[in-house]
Amino acid sequence: MTALGRLLAPLQANPIPIEEYEDDTSYAVRAELPGVDPAKELSVMVADGEVTIAVERLDPRRDEAHSEFRYGSFRRTVTLPRRARDETVQATYDRGILEVTVLLTRSVPIGRTVPIGMPSRRDRRTRPTGPRPARPRPR
Repeated sequence: MTALGRLLAPLQANPIPIEEYEDDTSYAVRAELPGVDPAKELSVMVADGEVTIAVERLDPRRDEAHSEFRYGSFRRTVTLPRRARDETVQATYDRGILEVTVLLTRSVPIGRTVPIGMPSRRDRRTRPTGPRPARPRPR
């Protein structure tokens, strides 16, 4: 890559294109990574509700031959759904596609309704429920 190419690389589209999908039981992210050796150049990390895909492709050329391939370090981080179970993350690489899947917990409501209690009649006689009414002043 030329010096200008290295300078402009951060401004170009993300070098790791992805697609995400989810069903009732799992979430998956697929990354298009053709020509990557998964044993040497690819890593997947899960932490703090995020999955990070990292690739480091070294340029094997020994001379200044023309190449439009991308070499260097690339990273893509994806936020997992709230229901994701981090301990179930699995990754597979086949024919240039990395697929990272994670199981989801059952859907749980984010909030809940709080019941409002009412004092019984007996409690109302013994305990006032609000401020005492003002007594009229004698004249």
